[in-house]
Amino acid sequence: MKKSPSTWHVVMLTVFVFSLGCQKQEFNDPGLISQASAGGPGQDNSTGCRLSIFDFYNADGDYHQVEHFIYENGRAVEWQTWWGGIYKMAYNDKGKLTRSWLWVEDQLINTIDFFYEKDKVVHEIWFDGATQDVADEVYYTFNTKGEMIMARSTVNDYITYNTFTANGDQTSWFVYVGGLPYAKAEYVYTKQIRNPLLQRPGIDYEFPYINPSFIAGNSWIASEKITYYDESGNPSVTYNADPMLTQWHLGNQQFPTLVEYISMDNGSYSSISFVMENCGQENAGGSKMLIQGKANIQLKPGDPRSIQALTAGSRRGLKQRLNEFRKLIGK
Repeated sequence: MKKSPSTWHVVMLTVFVFSLGCQKQEFNDPGLISQASAGGPGQDNSTGCRLSIFDFYNADGDYHQVEHFIYENGRAVEWQTWWGGIYKMAYNDKGKLTRSWLWVEDQLINTIDFFYEKDKVVHEIWFDGATQDVADEVYYTFNTKGEMIMARSTVNDYITYNTFTANGDQTSWFVYVGGLPYAKAEYVYTKQIRNPLLQRPGIDYEFPYINPSFIAGNSWIASEKITYYDESGNPSVTYNADPMLTQWHLGNQQFPTLVEYISMDNGSYSSISFVMENCGQENAGGSKMLIQGKANIQLKPGDPRSIQALTAGSRRGLKQRLNEFRKLIGK
């Protein structure tokens, strides 16, 4: 089994659904309310812990991938991605996310509408800019516990399957592109450490990504194993953290401020740090020191040093980039 360089290690496999389709659909109004009044009855989280910074650091490539979350009235209204795109969000009077706008350098790239059944999102429509041209449609399936077990794009031809433990911790996600296996993540848990990704009121899942159920369980991971598949379907393990070597740095209320990982394959280092607001000084300060203390090279979509960057950005040429990466995996 061939192993890819550890600089391809990725915590989130991100494919932002940009303009692609020429299909048209009536542009609906899902009952928006203003961002400033997005509290919603019983939904306000203005005094609870909220994740404001998520920082993935790769030591081999010496780069960060940092995401910021901005809140108003206790709900997320802006998601600033590591690659420069900004998602702005609005909610209905029940406090559910109903529309998001993706902006890149003052250009509106996509408008996304969200549709629900029994308070669970079941359908997204991504429009090109402010037009009625459909760029993507994504459908979601949940099990009886309310866990997202599948995401399926009918336009961009990917399916992501998710698995969970009996207590609700996510054990894997598996992405297929064009009916062929593309990438898989497997998770191990050794401690009951609270998951900071659950502390983003208004954001129920990673809607910008093709693995939208990324670490969706109650606990944070002790290790991660990433496998990619070449054009013949042969697997290649590109990263495999040793859960026994993971170092935990905890703040208030059993939330991590920093988690450090060591690969069992080659000893490479990576980390994830968190900054949380309304959650005490320990959660507000430790990760900021880490972010300021190491190189912060901003990767751009298409950068080959990271598969996350390789698959981000415009959908134009995405399948070609994925195919080229598959060929590279097989070498």
